[in-house]
Amino acid sequence: MRGFKPTQTKVCATRSGWHTLQPVMLFFFCLSAGAQTIPPSYKDLKYPPLREIQIPKVEESTLPNGLKIYLLENHELPLVRGLALVRTGNLFDPADKIGLASTAGALIRSGGTTAKTGDQLDEELENIAASVESQIGESYGSVSFSTLKERTDEVLAAFHDVLTTPAFREDKLELIKTQTRSGIARRNDDAHGISQREFADLIYGPRTPFGWREEYATID
Repeated sequence: MRGFKPTQTKVCATRSGWHTLQPVMLFFFCLSAGAQTIPPSYKDLKYPPLREIQIPKVEESTLPNGLKIYLLENHELPLVRGLALVRTGNLFDPADKIGLASTAGALIRSGGTTAKTGDQLDEELENIAASVESQIGESYGSVSFSTLKERTDEVLAAFHDVLTTPAFREDKLELIKTQTRSGIARRNDDAHGISQREFADLIYGPRTPFGWREEYATID
């Protein structure tokens, strides 16, 4: 018995016992899994009937100049929102002035009006928790406003001025050009943007506005 090491024998016995328990545990696991209830088919699921869709009533009127107005009332919140749509879009950009429409759309608001600068409008609207915004997309342009109910008259006045007498100030135009150049410089940082741009090139090509994109040369 000289050189006998009990700890080694004990470890060996434990390992042997573990190998013996493995089939038992596996068998127990299989029984437990088989005892679980099989979920029902989706065909057996029951749903309550859908509620009837209540389409809100939209009032429509036409001004003497042909402008159509649509009014939808919702009295849950004391807010008034409006949107003026203009039939235009960057699809009508000249081939040598790509980005003209989107630049003009941003400048309508940021450039201010003949009576107030864009910065003055920013300050006045922010102080009353209101907004007036403009943009020109692919197939339409818009000027919108949002305000609290009690501020409707003054915000509508700002909305009217932005829509009818934009000033297109030179300093704001240069700011938009700078921001556009910065976007061009960084656009390859976004892998998703690269794939979208290359996909448009393959599908539309350079001879249609759908395949055009702003470049340094077209900004100026």
